[in-house]
Amino acid sequence: MYKIIKLQNNNDLNNFYLDITKMKDVRIRIGILVSYYKYKNTNLKNKNHPVFKTIEQNDFSFSVIYRSSTDTYEEILKVKKELEQFYSEKYKNETPKITKNVLSFS
Repeated sequence: MYKIIKLQNNNDLNNFYLDITKMKDVRIRIGILVSYYKYKNTNLKNKNHPVFKTIEQNDFSFSVIYRSSTDTYEEILKVKKELEQFYSEKYKNETPKITKNVLSFS
């Protein structure tokens, strides 16, 4: 069973990433992506994976947006592309929110 997870920046709705997984607990997959980001951020120079753009802001949420009983990766990849187009269209007129720290110690 495939699942498609949407990671989205809470301040910029245009900044999202869709990930395909077969893991039962998607929190583990998110943990893997975050730890991979931290590893690449400290150890490697190439930081171009699309999910890094969403994770680097450190203010993101995630949810399962699609569950499939199909066993072919090609079919789920087509669904992912359709969902990417759908969300790109949905959020194309959204502007990023500007947030300021409410609590300051300086």
